[in-house]
Amino acid sequence: MSGCGLSSLIAFHFFSHYLLLMFVLPQTIYFLIYSYSIFNNSDYLKVVASWLGQPVPSRPWNFVRDGWRQRPESDNARKLLNIMTVSLAIKIIITTLLIWTFATGVYRVLVLYAIYKFLVYLIGKWPEFAQRMRR
Repeated sequence: MSGCGLSSLIAFHFFSHYLLLMFVLPQTIYFLIYSYSIFNNSDYLKVVASWLGQPVPSRPWNFVRDGWRQRPESDNARKLLNIMTVSLAIKIIITTLLIWTFATGVYRVLVLYAIYKFLVYLIGKWPEFAQRMRR
């Protein structure tokens, strides 16, 4: 994570200031979505592929498209396909929410703050979720 993204998240966590919420939070979320998306040969894709013991797809979009046309036979390849699909869906939903929020009204930025708090909770509980998945 870049220094800017990390400092922004720290600022959001400790200071519930309207200006931070209004102007910096959406840009930070947008930055994180596209920096750590599952596509474009990102670090996130490399970590997930390594964790599942799969090679990093050289063309992620083709991997997803072809994977849904004909499901991979390997269980880990199916897991990678599902993770990539969910990541893409989350990316589209949050991007749409950001656009919709600023197109329809400022008060809806509070929805983004709730999403941020939820993400902070999930990140804090990640080790517990990982242990449950390994069982």
